[in-house]
Order: sequence, then C-alpha cells, then structure tokens
Amino acid sequence: MEERFKAAAVRDMRLHFGDYWRAAFEGRADHTAALIAPASYVLDAAGTRLVIDPVFRFSWMEEQVADRWKADLASADGVLYTHRHGDHFSPETALAAVRAGAKVYLPAFFPEAAVPGVIRIEAGKPFFIGSLRITPFVSPHFAADGVTGVPEYGYRIEAPRRTLLFCGDVRCYDPARLPVGKAPDTMFLHVWLGRGNAQNPPCEPYLTDFARFAVSAHPKRVFLAHLYEIGRPLHEMWTYQHAGLCADAIAALDASVEVSAMRFGRRYPV
Repeated sequence: MEERFKAAAVRDMRLHFGDYWRAAFEGRADHTAALIAPASYVLDAAGTRLVIDPVFRFSWMEEQVADRWKADLASADGVLYTHRHGDHFSPETALAAVRAGAKVYLPAFFPEAAVPGVIRIEAGKPFFIGSLRITPFVSPHFAADGVTGVPEYGYRIEAPRRTLLFCGDVRCYDPARLPVGKAPDTMFLHVWLGRGNAQNPPCEPYLTDFARFAVSAHPKRVFLAHLYEIGRPLHEMWTYQHAGLCADAIAALDASVEVSAMRFGRRYPV
C-alpha cells in the first residue's frame, strides 16, 4: 500500500460519500445489503430495513448528507450498534438519531448514560425488528491475550428465507467463538490480519486463521468489508489487496464459498 492509493481513497470519499449514502437509502430491494462506509451497512430483508453502525468518521461526511441523514435513520426499522470504537459508534450521532425518531439498539455493555432513549439488548437474548429475528452474540473483538480489545456484539439475523451473520471486528479467529445454529446464507467479515501488519502481506498466520474462521461457519457466501478505513495509517489500513488474499485463502479451503469485497454504495444480494 502506498500513500498515493490512500490519497485516492480519501479523494473518492470526499467526492462521493453523499452519493454512496443516497444510493444505499434510496435503493430498496429485498434481501440486499449496501455499504455506506467501511463498516456501516444498510440491510433490507423480508420487508424490514436495518442500519448497522452508522457513523461519520469526519465532519465533512456528515456535511454531505446533513439535509437527510436523521430522516434516513428514522425511516429504518432499527439501528444497531456493535461496539464503541469511533469508526463504528458516535454518541452524538446515535442521540441525534433517537431524537429524530429512530429506534436505536445498544448492547448492554454500553454505559446506561451513553445515549438516553435507546433500546438495550443482551447477548443470547433474541428480539424482533419487523419480521427479522435477531440474536446478539459476544463477538471476539478481544485478541487472543483476552486483554487487548473492547466488548462487542455480533448479530445473527434470521429472515423467513435467509440467515445472515454479522461478525463485527474479530480479533481472535477461534471458530468456537461463533454462535451455534444453522449455517448462514451470508456471512459478513471485516478484514483484519494482525495489528500494524497491513504492510506485511501475506500477513500470516492471521490470513490462514481468518480463512479457517470463515469456512468453519459453512456460509454460502462471504462479504468482506472494513476496507479503506481512511482514518487509519497505512500499516493499519486494509485494502482490496488484503481482501484478495482472504478470498484466495478461503477458496483454498472451500472453493464453493462465494467471496466478494463490498464496494461503497452498491447493493449486494444476501
């Protein structure tokens, strides 16, 4: 990865973030997902719309959609957050969404005073948003040492004809940490191949561990995201190069799994 490629990614987001947001919210096709930022999703399934981890990493992002973003979040059936890192959650954004009428769901480990007016959820306790049955689970955001990291929920989402698995920011690729249940049709995985390791491809042993973690869930397809997080330095920023390595490693273990790197503003069938 070179600085010029990161500069190009910054330039693209400055020019087109508003377009990506509008494409995700104005387009609506059942059983599809769109990415509006590296780890921010709009999901439509069984007539229900979920938004996962909406956040504005930079003020200029919010400025591009200032005339609509609150209404867009309020029009969704539910807004879910996974953890408190700044590229996934902002208390100011979440509170503004609540005040605009959005139904915001926060994991139980968030402080009670983090955002007033939210709906609090607990790991292992299913709940419904529209026709979707959602089961939060403790996602392994902590590294193998059990110390480095923060609490996080992933989400198992069951629609009448689909099962989706949002794993969040995984840092310990232990298959035993995945929720037990029917194999998902679609699995969403965030590329991470070791702290500060982005400039050291093929990033082993993390690459092999990542692929084993993915295929252990027996998904039909895997969507890779959390790419081009432009708020990070080069040694911490994952790109399509890393996504390609992950796709190859998954194919080497199970060539039947469809693997795609998500691009901003596009709708993908789930």
